[in-house]
Amino acid sequence: AGQLMVYNNGNNRPDCPCSTIDVWSPPLLPDGSYVIPEEEAMGPAGLEWTYPESPSLAFYSPNVSGVQPLPNGNQLICEGALGHLFEVTLEGELVWDYINPEGNAGVFPQGTTPQQNSVFRAYRYGANHPGLEGKDLTASDPLQGIGGAPCELFANVDSTVTSTSPIDVVQAVQAFPNPTPSKVHLKSPSAGVWHLMNVRGHLLQSQPTRGHLIVDCDTWPGGIYIGTFQPENILFEPSIVRWVVTH
Repeated sequence: AGQLMVYNNGNNRPDCPCSTIDVWSPPLLPDGSYVIPEEEAMGPAGLEWTYPESPSLAFYSPNVSGVQPLPNGNQLICEGALGHLFEVTLEGELVWDYINPEGNAGVFPQGTTPQQNSVFRAYRYGANHPGLEGKDLTASDPLQGIGGAPCELFANVDSTVTSTSPIDVVQAVQAFPNPTPSKVHLKSPSAGVWHLMNVRGHLLQSQPTRGHLIVDCDTWPGGIYIGTFQPENILFEPSIVRWVVTH
C-alpha cells in the first residue's frame, strides 16, 4: 500500500534497450501529499523492487506492456511487443510463461515464431470472478494447431541465432543475425520488395531484392523492427519477419 509500480519500457535507457519492472515508495508528508524539492529531483533515491535485478537485452518491449500484482505476492508481467505473458515471484523465479500465438496473419502453428502478436495489457482473473459465473472453465484444445516448422541456424561472431518462416515453411523468409547491432540480412525465396517498419507500424523504407538484402541499421534506435516481403512470384504469399536492433 502506498507504493507505485510501473512497467518501465526502457526506451533511451543509457546502458541498453532493456525494460524493467520498478517499484518504489514515494516520499510523503503526513497529510499524504508528495515531497517535491524545488532544487533537486523528486525522490526516492532507490527502488523497493525491480525485475530483472539487472537490465538485460532478453527483456525488452519498446511500447505497450504492463504488470499486475497478484494476491499471492507474485507479479503478472505482459511484455507487450512480443506478446509474452509470464508470472514471477518476488525472488525473480519464473512460475509460468506464455507466448500469444495469434497475430495479424491469424493463429501461427506450433514450431513457428508468431509475428505481430503484440498484447496491450494482461490481467489475471480468478475462477470466482463474477464475470466467469456460469461459464465452462474446462480446459480445451490448444489454440495453436499441430505444426512443426523446421528452423535454420545462422552463426555470427557473437552467437548462434535461429530463424524460422513465420507463415509458410516453403517461403523461408529469414532475418539474421537476430538481434543485430548494425546490419541485418533479409533473405527471401524469390525477387520482390521488402517494406520495413518500426514496431509502431511507421514505414521506414521500401527496398527491392533479388533474394538477399542487407539493411544498415546503424542509425536506427534500438528496438523491434518488422519487415513485410511482397514477392514478385505469384506462387508465394506475402510474408512477415521481425528482428531486434541493439546498440
